[in-house]
Amino acid sequence: MKVKVFKKVLALVIISFTVYSCSSETPNTVNSSSVSESQVNAKFVADFEPKPKAGQKIVYISSSPGNQSRELTTEIIAVDGDVVTVKVTDAEGSKELKGKNEDFKDDLPQTGITLEGTEDVKVPAGEFKGATKVSFTNATNTKVILWLAQGTGPIKRIDTLANGLVITTELKEFKN
Repeated sequence: MKVKVFKKVLALVIISFTVYSCSSETPNTVNSSSVSESQVNAKFVADFEPKPKAGQKIVYISSSPGNQSRELTTEIIAVDGDVVTVKVTDAEGSKELKGKNEDFKDDLPQTGITLEGTEDVKVPAGEFKGATKVSFTNATNTKVILWLAQGTGPIKRIDTLANGLVITTELKEFKN
């Protein structure tokens, strides 16, 4: 039963994380050193993202203690104005999603995001110096810590679910 719950939760975390990471409309103009307050908003986080374009590929790997890791690939197939077509592939197969950027919602709140500072972060995709660390609690009472790299977006995420399960998601590959 624990494995089934983990797989369902992990699938939701990975899909929201990867679809979110390729759904920004704004250019990379925000630098964490220019923010003086510890509270930031969803736009601040989105400003770390590259503008979506056909050919982008993002691969994340997620794991939790005692469970098998899971990989999810998101490829942007087409961008037509504000409509994005993505192909999402995991161990169970592939599916194509199409919609406006704002249709790809995840659990990132619009406000209530705390800027924690910067850290050097090593993930399978490489080492990111000075990654911006933010944290928040989502609507399902999951505590989230997120590390962002300018021009790449989310590179690492740790979700602590209300039941205590911890899921770590890391960037494995990024092609812009």
